[in-house]
Amino acid sequence: MTPNSMFFVVDVAESARVWDGPILRRPPEIAYLLTTCVIAISISAAYASSRTLMARLSPPGMEGELFGLYALSGAATVWLGPMIVEYFTETYQSQRVGFGAIAILLAVGFVLLFFVKAPERRV
Repeated sequence: MTPNSMFFVVDVAESARVWDGPILRRPPEIAYLLTTCVIAISISAAYASSRTLMARLSPPGMEGELFGLYALSGAATVWLGPMIVEYFTETYQSQRVGFGAIAILLAVGFVLLFFVKAPERRV
């Protein structure tokens, strides 16, 4: 989002206003807020479902080890994500490209999920 565009392709006139309130007056601001709300809801659901899958994937007796590895992977992305954003922002001199680089992490995670085999249901 920029003050004059949304989602890289939708141009917004400088004079466009949604309302005359003190904040969130322009369409890009509203679109940004709604987009972040959708992302927050999606991430919350992803955390819940990933913990459930982790519990199903864990062999009996190894739950502690595998949940520790799960926590370590979360800690790794805490520094890896900002590092990738910083690298692409610095290299291309664009914050939009920098934040777009987060798609790399998402794509890698998506590809890695193809190697996860769903376990049989335990009763």
